[in-house]
Amino acid sequence: MQQDERSAPGLDDSPPPQLEDEATFVALGDVHLDTPFAWAPEAVSRMRRNDLRDVLSAAVAVAAEVQADALLLAGDIYEHERVTPDTARFIARVLNGCETQVLVSPGNHDWLAASSVWATAAFEDHVHIFDGRELEPFDVGPTTVWGAAHHQPSGTGNFLDGFHIDRHGFNLALFHGSEKAGFSIEEPEHSGSSKQPHAPFEARQIPNAGLDHAVVGHFHRRREAIHHTYPGNPAPLAFGEPGDGGAVVLHIDAVGGIDRQWRDLSQRSMHDIEIDVSGCLDASAIRDVVAARTGHLEGLIRLNLTGEVEQSIELVDSDLLSAVGASVDHAVVRRSKLRQALDLTTLRGEASVRGQFVRAVLEDPTIDDETRYAVLATGLRALDGRRDLDVAS
Repeated sequence: MQQDERSAPGLDDSPPPQLEDEATFVALGDVHLDTPFAWAPEAVSRMRRNDLRDVLSAAVAVAAEVQADALLLAGDIYEHERVTPDTARFIARVLNGCETQVLVSPGNHDWLAASSVWATAAFEDHVHIFDGRELEPFDVGPTTVWGAAHHQPSGTGNFLDGFHIDRHGFNLALFHGSEKAGFSIEEPEHSGSSKQPHAPFEARQIPNAGLDHAVVGHFHRRREAIHHTYPGNPAPLAFGEPGDGGAVVLHIDAVGGIDRQWRDLSQRSMHDIEIDVSGCLDASAIRDVVAARTGHLEGLIRLNLTGEVEQSIELVDSDLLSAVGASVDHAVVRRSKLRQALDLTTLRGEASVRGQFVRAVLEDPTIDDETRYAVLATGLRALDGRRDLDVAS
């Protein structure tokens, strides 16, 4: 993506801005307070929601530590359709307690409705909510921050279309949107569905509009491009998210150069661990492998079992989870890549209910090979009176 931006015409033609002084900003986005975490038990869901609150508090602490000129919030700080009154009071308390200027650009999840936290909470004067549908200026020392708001959960257009400024000093945009080239690398696992193109824009529009840089929310994978920065998601909402986001400290020098330093705000990690159990001769051997791979881990983990095991091995989730390291707060097992060693030639020749079942499934033209295997593996275990029917699910 950086090569694409560098090769775009006209991006680096303008001279660097001359500033009266340096500036420092801390940027954060996509916290998603009050996410339901429907994949987890209620106790774990509450724990993760508290973790998200800790992230926002930690960002405020970073802003104080680096003596930032402003804390920039790039949208989706909370989820409008789920936010509770307690969370609204929490947001107001934490941001009001920030020692520096706070600038908020509402996104598609925390869009600026009449009933939104951004419109109803009692914020102090140093908390500024951008409420325009077009980018509007806010002066922070030698820097002009241009921000705008989503006013609906979907359908917001490109904030940069037709936008152009001619101001001295450093001009920094703050908004929530989708850089079009980013969809090729953004993981589509958030909330179980693909990301949607909210306020889509092209990277080249940033310098072409007269802006020196943009802080953008929406993508959960952090990104350092020439003319824009995505802070990313500071705490994963689901297994499979990259978990590489956080707060980014942007230091702007006197000639407009930008130095970016990342701060990890999440105190609890989420790990996706792939464990190949091929060659394990019994269930206890598999438990030993799980114990060896997880004994040093903390936080939340998903065990992705892979490989091929003998059909006679009985795997029960509770047995596997009992082998997980003691410092793990929560663990789940996924077996989608785990296969049983099935002797289908012998099984289909049996003069038995099992043989009849195998022949019927093998000869069914309406199912694909993946489904066929899952049906065979689950059905054979059920016929054997086994409890671990999801070994191939």
